[in-house]
Amino acid sequence: MNKDELLRKYFEGETTAEEERLLRDYARRDDAPASLADCRPMFAYFDGEISRMEAVEPRRQPWKRMRRFAAAACLIPAALAGAWLAYRQAATDPCLCSSGYVVIDGQCYADTDRARTLALEALQEVATPLETLLPDGDFF
Repeated sequence: MNKDELLRKYFEGETTAEEERLLRDYARRDDAPASLADCRPMFAYFDGEISRMEAVEPRRQPWKRMRRFAAAACLIPAALAGAWLAYRQAATDPCLCSSGYVVIDGQCYADTDRARTLALEALQEVATPLETLLPDGDFF
């Protein structure tokens, strides 16, 4: 690609970063054509700005650090309130305090003997003898 075509692409905004670097390097040379010689001050300014931007250290943004502290300030009380509510619930509900429990008819039982008794009573209520289902004795 010739230099005039590259310069046209540059002013139309169609060049890559590598092509722009080549064009700036070529414009700095003493044997550059007149079309590039006219653009030499512009390219010199851009080179100066690029080197200045590379030398400048990026500013720290203090609001980002403050945002972290604000998030922590909101989360800590929420976590403490959640822990307090869980502790309060555990103190009033015997099932949450025990390691083994069973729920029968919406009631929580942690006593193994009581749970076994209630389960057997519930099974007796729903158990139907096979003779009542098939009175003729024809089981299969």
